Amino acid sequence: MKEAGNERIFPELKNHNGKFGHYVSKWFNERYLLQVGVKTDTSRKVFHSLRHTFITNLQHNRTDPYLMASIVGHEAGLITISIYGEEYKLDAKRDAIEKLDFGIDLSRLAQSRFVVR
Repeated sequence: MKEAGNERIFPELKNHNGKFGHYVSKWFNERYLLQVGVKTDTSRKVFHSLRHTFITNLQHNRTDPYLMASIVGHEAGLITISIYGEEYKLDAKRDAIEKLDFGIDLSRLAQSRFVVR
């Protein structure tokens, strides 16, 4: 993205009171989750619920806590790891993610306009 002259990963996102994720979050929470049946009018599922579900599933798969933290962008909490250790390789992160099974069919996402072809 930097080579293309962009300052942000998603340059198409519009700023709303200093928050670039506002409109995406609003669309996701108020339209998309209802449309795909994840949320009902009374449920409290929101965009951030994905992070909780994802981390919980990594945890249930007995993923190493330091690998989990690395995948989701959190600090590991130990000087030994955060200062002296190296970043996990993408292969290790991919392997942990591919073990997850949420019991949902994601095949229709392949047709999404957001998939890079």
